[in-house]
Amino acid sequence: MIKVDPNSSVEQVLTGLEPNTTYELTAYARAEENEEFSVGTKKTGTTNVTVPIYSKEYSQAQLTFKTGSNSTTTTIYL
Repeated sequence: MIKVDPNSSVEQVLTGLEPNTTYELTAYARAEENEEFSVGTKKTGTTNVTVPIYSKEYSQAQLTFKTGSNSTTTTIYL
């Protein structure tokens, strides 16, 4: 479990991905009262993907992203 303060973020670089491949990331997350945050990918070599989280109850967030033609990494962030 990771708790992220409202003005902070957490990132992790995923390596060893295949170029031109579609991946699905599933996260279970919740937001605090009157807050929102996002789970997303960046630096995939293609379009960045972001999913906002509003629920105070744990819910499933799914991101689908595709690596670029020469990309073997992406960065996941909260």
